[in-house]
Amino acid sequence: MTAISPRARLHRATVILASAALSAGAGLLGVAISATPSAADTQSFTTPGNTLFTFPPGVTNVTFTIRGAGGRGAADRGTAGSGGSVTATLTGKPCTTLLISVGGSGFNGGPGGGGRSGVFDTSGKFILLGAGGGGGPGQNGSTSGAGGNGGDGGGGAPFTLPPGPSGVGGTGRLGGDGTQGAVSGGFPGLGGTSSARGADGNGVNGGSNGSNGNSGAGANGGGRGGGGGAGLFGGGGGGGGGTALEGGGGGGGGSSFVLTGAQNVSFGTGAGPGLDGSVTVAFSAPSGTCAPAPVVVGPRFTG
Repeated sequence: MTAISPRARLHRATVILASAALSAGAGLLGVAISATPSAADTQSFTTPGNTLFTFPPGVTNVTFTIRGAGGRGAADRGTAGSGGSVTATLTGKPCTTLLISVGGSGFNGGPGGGGRSGVFDTSGKFILLGAGGGGGPGQNGSTSGAGGNGGDGGGGAPFTLPPGPSGVGGTGRLGGDGTQGAVSGGFPGLGGTSSARGADGNGVNGGSNGSNGNSGAGANGGGRGGGGGAGLFGGGGGGGGGTALEGGGGGGGGSSFVLTGAQNVSFGTGAGPGLDGSVTVAFSAPSGTCAPAPVVVGPRFTG
């Protein structure tokens, strides 16, 4: 499969969204089910998976509060990372349909890494708003050596993606880095960036390296690393320890993102360790009715 650069992805997103009159592009897994707007001005989505959301009739501005899922780990591990959060207002035509995805804790980003939550176009390919998932914690060595901690989703420095040929760019937050396992154990996965998955951590003394965001196995009683959280780009996986005294490295958190054109943007901390993500939608009272939204299947995202 031919890789698509972030700039090309933003350009294609702009072309698609122009037809929907949105001024604000990557997908998740599962089948989307239409959500019917009610008379209430707030809707909350808390079950991991995909749901279609339609701008209510008469409504042109919708505010989304998106919380990425936290990483997850058993009692013999370090501390998992929290997910990131994004709040932003999108402008669109009444009855425009978008795809909402809610990330689950401890999957979608590799073993132990949290899933990202976000808002996408209905093809499920282009992200408008996305909150990174937290990194998974590294496992303790079998006799001692604590596992490293997972990095927080969107827990790093701010970044700006420059405009592409279409004149569109975006802003976001890098994923937070994991921490190294004790004692001199597996190296951590780094946080997702604005353009690529975070670097995987190396294993030590025979422990396996993290790979494509997945955790590296421990060896000789060493702890396994933590998986990277998903995001605009996911975090790297932690490397494994190579002796019973060495913990695995924590996974990196995924990066968070907002496409240019969104208003009232803020970034923060999302769901805590072990908790699923969520999406809350707020809008003015609707008027009239919309035609039923189509049912679509979102492709599996790679973080």
